[in-house]
Amino acid sequence: MDCRTGRGIAGFLPSGELTLGKISADYRFMEYNILHQAEGYANEKYLSMDLNDRKTEIAKIINNTAPDVLFLAERFEEWDGIGSGSVDLMAALNSDYALIENEITYSLSAGGTATATNRSPIVYNTKVFKVIESGYVFLTDVDPPEYTTAKRCVTWAILEDVTETEAKGTRIAVFGTHWSVGKHWTTGENLEEMRIQEAEEMSDLIKSDKFKGLPVIAGGDFNSHYTSETKTECYVTLLESAGLIDVSAAMATEEKPYIYGGVDHFAVSGCTVESFTIIWNTLDYASDHNPIYCDIKCDTKIDIYEVN
Repeated sequence: MDCRTGRGIAGFLPSGELTLGKISADYRFMEYNILHQAEGYANEKYLSMDLNDRKTEIAKIINNTAPDVLFLAERFEEWDGIGSGSVDLMAALNSDYALIENEITYSLSAGGTATATNRSPIVYNTKVFKVIESGYVFLTDVDPPEYTTAKRCVTWAILEDVTETEAKGTRIAVFGTHWSVGKHWTTGENLEEMRIQEAEEMSDLIKSDKFKGLPVIAGGDFNSHYTSETKTECYVTLLESAGLIDVSAAMATEEKPYIYGGVDHFAVSGCTVESFTIIWNTLDYASDHNPIYCDIKCDTKIDIYEVN
């Protein structure tokens, strides 16, 4: 997006630094759980679909939305284009997009390490941002790694605006994730306590010194509800502990309360939410989740040069 205009008044960042020249940078963020096409994840309707057809439709949705940053969930090996029978989703996206933290390496309890496809990577537009630093942090999970390669993590990055506009140099912190479900898929055990632990682990990451003073945008499938009527405890824990606001709630008014009932969310701080959109009518041909996106204005400090 190129709508990076406007100047704000002088003020203070949360860190207490004097800001003498705030500018506003507008960015679009998208989150999409693209559905692992495997038994136990997808129902018969999706299992019977051609993976290439789903790839084409999902890529079309993403390209048409044109996010500056995309948070993916359930991007399992069938989407990486490497193994037999897989399709390359990234190759179907516009060529300006690149992946952050494509793979994860984790320790096995018996010793040694293993590598797997990152199921919740971040995609960014290389004409808008460059990556300053990135990584991932594992979350508490039900099964030890030797039983599953589907390790849950938070993928994070510090991005810097590279556009030839006043916003050049703007830095933001982004976090993508996919939390555990509320009940164990085979035993039916209630996992809410573990999910609260996941929320606390993600909050600790967001509050770490490296992200201090940066606008924060977190997106993912939190397997949690946050509406005027129902608020899942683990997601509330993240918001309150990390000092974030839910984007759909931020757009609510008395006339239009936040009634979005999905489990995919954006949670932000240090920025202004301008819009929140759910892309409806995609469930029949793409994924069992409707994608969401938001437009956010980030205020940032710019360099002040002495004039002789």
